[in-house]
Amino acid sequence: MSFQYQAYVITIADEERSVKAADRCIKSAARFGLEVEKQWAVTPKDDPVAQFAVRGIPEDMFEEKYSRKMNCMSAFLSHFSCWEKAALHNKNTVIFEHDAVVLGEVPISANFSHVMTISKPSYGEWNTPRLLG
Repeated sequence: MSFQYQAYVITIADEERSVKAADRCIKSAARFGLEVEKQWAVTPKDDPVAQFAVRGIPEDMFEEKYSRKMNCMSAFLSHFSCWEKAALHNKNTVIFEHDAVVLGEVPISANFSHVMTISKPSYGEWNTPRLLG
């Protein structure tokens, strides 16, 4: 019996570049035996303010000087929908952004709780910024 997991790539449905990038992510994951399905992204057109209200999530934490509030709320809701599925199915869940490329084994059977980030930014080494922006 194989290990039970689920994997999603968040994809903007009406953005051709996002769909193509997600297809590349799915193909790269398949090379390492990982099956990934598209999870359609929430976008500002989907009225994230209303979706926050329905879920009882306060939106004030998304007020930030250097970000676009509706985009940030949409991105949060896109991930949140994957987290809801993970909780519902009680399976290890891998969530990729549409521009992710899998370059090696993904530890889908790793024993952990909560959230684990496994990544390396494509733009080089990660430096923690001293200031926002």
